[in-house]
Amino acid sequence: MNEATLIVFTVFAAVITVSFVIQTIFWAGMFAAVRKSQEKLHALIQDVRIHALPVLNTTRVLMDDLSPQVKTIVSNVAETSDHVRNMSKQANGVVEDVAARAHAQAEHVDHMVQGTLDQISQAGCNLQHGVAAPMRRLNGIVNGVRAGWSVLRRKDPPGPDGSDGDLFI
Repeated sequence: MNEATLIVFTVFAAVITVSFVIQTIFWAGMFAAVRKSQEKLHALIQDVRIHALPVLNTTRVLMDDLSPQVKTIVSNVAETSDHVRNMSKQANGVVEDVAARAHAQAEHVDHMVQGTLDQISQAGCNLQHGVAAPMRRLNGIVNGVRAGWSVLRRKDPPGPDGSDGDLFI
């Protein structure tokens, strides 16, 4: 193996090593970003559990307390039903707001994961293009050097009249 080939192989090995280091850093960053998003989503779910469930329990208890009074006090039926209806609307608004936030966060996480997968695919294509194209060029150069070397090493010298003997076309 001559010195030029050794240098080419050394440079090729260095390029591959650098690309693997960059890819490792990229994957570590992606892992950290996904982990951080997962923790934020978990915190949001805990927040919903802490704040929405007591409101729903309070609403249920309040409705249970008001139902017997509505049956027994006919004169205050309209006033009591308005009060219960208003509380129910507030609870429904809270539940809808929490559901909308959870849905928005789920969509956000979905978009982040899709973007991550798209970037990973793009990185794979870029890596393949960055490695495959130089490899084809290097293969062409090596084949050219082999062909030249085989011509230089040919043992049949040209004939006395300068012809190549059997290679006449």
